[in-house]
Amino acid sequence: MNHPAPTVQQQQAIDAIMDFVRGDNDCFILRGSVGTGKTTLIAHLLLLLQRQKVVFHVRDAC
Repeated sequence: MNHPAPTVQQQQAIDAIMDFVRGDNDCFILRGSVGTGKTTLIAHLLLLLQRQKVVFHVRDAC
């Protein structure tokens, strides 16, 4: 699966999510208007987590 490189704003969101994953919080909500790259962002994030062998659990609600 080939994805475009994240935008600056998406990379900032990835960094915030990675801080969340490594922290003690229980919930992270990703919001944005249609077409802002939320799905692309999550695709990049999942690849990054897999490469770093980070164990995580995804829930559909906080």
